[in-house]
Amino acid sequence: MLTLLTLSLTAVAGDCDAQALVDEIAEASPQRSATIFTELGACDAALAVEHAPTLMPRVLSGSTGNEALITAITVGANTEAVAWLETLQSDERAGAISALGEACNASGPVQEFFVERAGTLGDDFWSQRWYGSLSACHVTEIQALLWAELSRCMDSDRSRFFSVLEAYARSAQTVAVPALSELLGKSDDAEVQANIIGAFADAAQVGSVDGTDFKTAEASNRAIVAAAPNLTEKAVEQARITLTTLGDEQAADSLSAVRYKDLLQADGTLLYGTVVVENATCKNGKVAQRVHPAAVVDPGQTWPDQLKEKIEVSVNVAWELDLASGCRGEGETTVLVPSAPFADRAALAAWQEEKIRGAKRDDVKKTVKREEPDLPL
Repeated sequence: MLTLLTLSLTAVAGDCDAQALVDEIAEASPQRSATIFTELGACDAALAVEHAPTLMPRVLSGSTGNEALITAITVGANTEAVAWLETLQSDERAGAISALGEACNASGPVQEFFVERAGTLGDDFWSQRWYGSLSACHVTEIQALLWAELSRCMDSDRSRFFSVLEAYARSAQTVAVPALSELLGKSDDAEVQANIIGAFADAAQVGSVDGTDFKTAEASNRAIVAAAPNLTEKAVEQARITLTTLGDEQAADSLSAVRYKDLLQADGTLLYGTVVVENATCKNGKVAQRVHPAAVVDPGQTWPDQLKEKIEVSVNVAWELDLASGCRGEGETTVLVPSAPFADRAALAAWQEEKIRGAKRDDVKKTVKREEPDLPL
């Protein structure tokens, strides 16, 4: 609809009969009044401005009303545009402002209108969420408007800051990447950092109709990895999510070493562990149990929630888990893993003993314990 409007507003005067449109005004219905005004704006801007005080008050809310609003702003009838907006209910106004947001990127007058409204309305521009429609308006003036508010409300209104942050990132795209890095350096608050990290995905247009902007995604990934050592734990965890969303799973995995930097071993690895429990009921009816405790050494590329799957693959290749088949019976194997890396081998051993005690079956006289060598990931 807005594309058609844009085309109509670029029509030359010779393609229309302005006087015929003017002659219709007196008897026009509200719906027709909106259409007349839009067509008149494309035909003769000066006449549209002249008749705006008559036509705009008749216009009803809705798609044709929004087109008339954009026309009013395009031809310079801003006073009538503002007056019309003020007659609308809150949900109607939100729809009209959203339509302006769609038109903003391609319309200098609409861009100027938003900037003027911000200056005139002051805090109401932000509390009434005018800025929410500016995500798709990728122009310097709008980005500057949003950035100024971000700088102002970062410490004073957290909820507004997060909302404006998303609008700014989506508006600024690649330009937002260094700006977001700058913001990260201004806060040590975990929630603020996490939201800024998430905004890198907004800058890359993740979830947009046009799809992810891979150039911005690559720049965002580099910025996140560079910032990671100075982030809080919560923000590092968000960085992992954002990097994954932006398509860099290797970088996301590498942040495990940053998240658990206080637990890194002397050689830079993370010390995990496992206890693999085999339970079997043999052909002769006897039950048996065997446990396999082992240290798991990770080069800083594995998060705890990835551990079990990796260990299951490794032990099925490296170990003989044949308790049930050895006695021609049936059984099951359970892989136990910790929720975080260990500080040292003593902590690992204590965890393993606890898990072995917890896995002990009452109907088994003796659990066989088979110590396994370190398992590399």
